Amino acid sequence: TAAVEEGVRTGTPWDLELPFVTARGRHLWVRAVGEAEYEDGQAVRLVGAFQDVTERRAMAAQLADALSRSTDLYDNAPCGYYSLDSQGRFVQVNRQMLQWLGCSREEALGGLGPRDFFTDTGRAIFRLRYPSFMAEGHFGPQDLELLSRDGSSRWVSASATALYDAQGVFVSSRSVMHDITEVRQARIEMARLNREQMAMLDNDLVGIAHGHEDQRGVRPRAGERAGAHQRQGSAADGSDHRSIGG
Repeated sequence: TAAVEEGVRTGTPWDLELPFVTARGRHLWVRAVGEAEYEDGQAVRLVGAFQDVTERRAMAAQLADALSRSTDLYDNAPCGYYSLDSQGRFVQVNRQMLQWLGCSREEALGGLGPRDFFTDTGRAIFRLRYPSFMAEGHFGPQDLELLSRDGSSRWVSASATALYDAQGVFVSSRSVMHDITEVRQARIEMARLNREQMAMLDNDLVGIAHGHEDQRGVRPRAGERAGAHQRQGSAADGSDHRSIGG
């Protein structure tokens, strides 16, 4: 190979991983290390060794594939994943979160944190809760309004757990945000409908109560009841009652 030729010419040792085919046709990956030995300024022999690294390379390929798939899942998840340092600044953030924030990854990792995208109320909650989160190790779920740099806003539910080192010192957060804008709007609409239904029910009950009061409160006197019965009887048989001698 070019590396061996360079080693023979200049005396530089080589350390390579190369595909290799055995005499029986097996395909392997080998690690080849070696150097040239010189006598009187001339390369007279090559010394070195081969090591079968086929299994190690296969394991490395599997790990790389797993890492690629987990990175893809992290970065393209339909929720916002991010990590914060002890100052509440982004140290890791996925693509969905960047889209919600309306900024680039470089901007987000350049010293920004979620509090830079909260309302005044959200910043107050963050300022109050983040120190206790670092000590206790968990936060949320907490509903917060997230303001994007493009002028849009959304409501999110934020939760987090803490990562500590072997000495128990806070390292970073493992945080997630879910968009609950539509769910929250549905809750508000349901609450409004419930209030309207309760108001209508209250009005119906008031009307029923008033009707009962009218039935109980207006009672004809005894003479009026008798006269009313006589008039009803006259109307029924068509007679005209008059006094004697009338």
